[in-house]
Amino acid sequence: MEPRTFCDALNREAGDYLLATVLEGAAQGAQLLLCGGVPVWPEHPAACLEAQLPALQQVTASGVQTFGALRVFAERFGAAPRLVVCGGGHVGASVVRLAKLLGLPVCALEDRPEFAGQLRQAGADPVLCLPFEEGLAAVSGGAECYFVVVTRAHSCDVQCLTAILQKPAAYVGMMGSRGRAALVRRQLTEAGLDPARVEQLHAPIGLAIGAKTAEEIALSILAQIVQVKSTRSLTEGFLPAILEAFRALQTPAVLATIVSRHGSTPREVGSKMLVLPDGRAVGSVGGGIMEYRIQQLAGKMLAGAAAPAQLADLTTDGCFVLGAAVSVTLTAAGHPLLAVPAAMLAGACAGFITAFLQTRLSVPSILAGIVTNTGLYTINLMAMGWRSNESLLGSDTVFTLLRSTGLGGDWYELVLAAAVTLLCAGLLALFLGTRLGLSIRATGDNPDMVRASSLDPTFTVTVGLCLSNALTALSGAMVGQYQKTVDINSGTGIVVIGLACLIIGETVLGRRTVYKGILAALVGSVVYRFIYAVVFYTKVVPVECLKLLTAVIVALAIAAPGLRRWAAFQKQKHSRKEAA
Repeated sequence: MEPRTFCDALNREAGDYLLATVLEGAAQGAQLLLCGGVPVWPEHPAACLEAQLPALQQVTASGVQTFGALRVFAERFGAAPRLVVCGGGHVGASVVRLAKLLGLPVCALEDRPEFAGQLRQAGADPVLCLPFEEGLAAVSGGAECYFVVVTRAHSCDVQCLTAILQKPAAYVGMMGSRGRAALVRRQLTEAGLDPARVEQLHAPIGLAIGAKTAEEIALSILAQIVQVKSTRSLTEGFLPAILEAFRALQTPAVLATIVSRHGSTPREVGSKMLVLPDGRAVGSVGGGIMEYRIQQLAGKMLAGAAAPAQLADLTTDGCFVLGAAVSVTLTAAGHPLLAVPAAMLAGACAGFITAFLQTRLSVPSILAGIVTNTGLYTINLMAMGWRSNESLLGSDTVFTLLRSTGLGGDWYELVLAAAVTLLCAGLLALFLGTRLGLSIRATGDNPDMVRASSLDPTFTVTVGLCLSNALTALSGAMVGQYQKTVDINSGTGIVVIGLACLIIGETVLGRRTVYKGILAALVGSVVYRFIYAVVFYTKVVPVECLKLLTAVIVALAIAAPGLRRWAAFQKQKHSRKEAA
């Protein structure tokens, strides 16, 4: 029968685990747990993960994987680690106490009742007070099982090791001198045990740190176990303390997991920290200021206060005209090709001013855009020689230069516009897939998380605004050269038009991935202009009302989620009245 909960699924001993988590898109947060390559949780996994099952079964290392348009964090880990201690003397009890501090579950074996009681007092659970051979028959072993043999006598050691070395184990260690270790190895081999398994025995047990007391010997043993555990290609997975907290949860909590790392970091990929509703944390993702900020962010998420960054940019109207003004002015001067990158540079400068006001002077994003947009009115007039409009009649443009080559035939204007659009879309998609691009996207989703990851949101906001305004200026530059004119008011309403195009595109295609988001913007633009053309041709709506129509469409689209919630609430209220 399939496990009904995640914790139940992790109780299996056999096979390695792989947990796949979707990082973005409509299925963000969806998970699929494999044990030995076989799905074990949930009962009905997301279709996108189920479709990638053959690819997930081939994953050999933890990390972010890309399957087409799907980005997944695939984490490989073993079963929950378990320590088995044979012997209840001073060293055995010290090993148990230290292991409990490290969060390891401990099973202990001792054939003497009084010493079995010492192991219980040290924290071992369960404690099997049986002859060693009989007790070990009840211990299954496993790929994450660590055996420590610290019995009172040579005969007990041999008895324990004879049983243990026939079981799967991650570590087997025996306390004793080098001479005694050599004797035990010889006796085990003569008894018919696999010589290769016998050679894997850690004897004398522990790291050579000069340990003398029982506590120091226990420290050297646990240090060696940690060393062996750290050499494996698997992550630490879900520590027993985290699983225990999972089982006890009655309300939502936040689980933070390191999915990638670079530079010098204290924890590896897969390290986890569970933040509970009362603010307590189980596990660690590195400590220090980063961990503190993650805990603060988790608290906001649990309180429902964490929200995406509000980076509204109202520079667009003025920046569009800026690009057109720079482009037309330089084209009129005989530099149509130079005009395009010059316009983009001017747009990037406008974006920098907006970013500076936001990040350095703490001006709210909306007000920063309004201030920059207001100042651009004068800058645009200056770029056009203090005239309200500028014409390119009789001047060559990038479009006429392409026509002179014969490329594109009668469709040369469409060919050039499509080529520039697709080139920008492709370069933008590639950029957003880089580390800097991912950081910019993360800033838009959650700036607090970006700060917690030791990234500078000031830099990412600045780069993002410079890039977006450079692209806005590029569109203005191309439109200005296509129309062979620029007017000081030609950018009015560009923000609303852009929102309309984006909303239409996302309604048609959705926004599950970066590529789909960019394609949605392109498709939305085409559909929007097609609607304009139909309205012009059919005259269903007066031309004078087109701006109003656009504003209404955008307003309804933005208000749609709230309207749906209101409708659902009214339906629920009506149902309750009928039931009463």
